[in-house]
Order: sequence, then C-alpha cells, then structure tokens
Amino acid sequence: MAPRYKVTLTEEERSELETITRHGKTTAPKFIHARALLLCAAGEHGPAWKVADIAEALGITPRTIEHLKQRFVEEGFESALVRKPSSRIPEVTFNGAEKVRLVMDNLNTHNLASLYEAFEPEEARRLARRLEIHHTPKHGSWLNIAEIELSALKIQ
Repeated sequence: MAPRYKVTLTEEERSELETITRHGKTTAPKFIHARALLLCAAGEHGPAWKVADIAEALGITPRTIEHLKQRFVEEGFESALVRKPSSRIPEVTFNGAEKVRLVMDNLNTHNLASLYEAFEPEEARRLARRLEIHHTPKHGSWLNIAEIELSALKIQ
C-alpha cells in the first residue's frame, strides 16, 4: 500500500530538524517528532524509512507517525513539531460524592484560583464548593525527605 502522506522537506526545514535533534534543549515530544520527520523524508541522505521501522526505532506507534505526517502535509512544519493543546475537558465523576478530598503539597500554584483560569466562573464555583483541600506539611514533602537521605549518604 502506498503511503498516504509523503513528507518532503526543504533544506531549511531539514536543517532546523537536524538542529533540534543534535543541539540545545528541547522537549521529548518535539525531539521525537523532529527525528521522525527526518526519517520519513527521502532525499540525498537516503531513502525514507518505513513507518513501522521508524515507530520501532523511536518507541512510538505507527499511528503516531501517520498522524505526524498528516499534520505536516495538511497544517505545516510548525504544526507537526508542536501539538496544539486539547480543548476537550475530561469528564470526571466522583460516584455522586458531595465532597471530594484533595491532598496536595504546599506549592504556591495550588489554589482555587486555578479553577477559574480553566473553567467558566459558574463551573469553577460549583467545583470549588465540592473540593475539600488538605495540604501536606512543608517538612513532610517527599522531596525534602529525599534531600535529607542524599545529604546523609554524601556525608558518609
């Protein structure tokens, strides 16, 4: 079966993808997408790899490769590298519970105001009334415990 989407890279695109995969810091998904696009594209560097071979080499599914190629062909270079965030809000049910106990660490970003950033005010208010938030003590953080253990090992 012939491939549905053929990736053809310009020299500038190839150069940018090679830069992403060889130099600097980047996110893992962006790195994997850049590497996959390089392997999908035939050129003077050799023939394109088969989708199954790319998927196996990069540890992702062939379907992911096909979606990546589709985004590259239909939406462009940048769209293929960085996935747009999902606009779908997951539906979460709590089996009819009136209150939901939420245990969080003491990070200063954990507060009810974040609900109002993510949801409409009515929905955020409804969720806030159902939450019963408990913060862990600062001295009880797993990170603090790990740091204490590492410090003790370093002294030995």
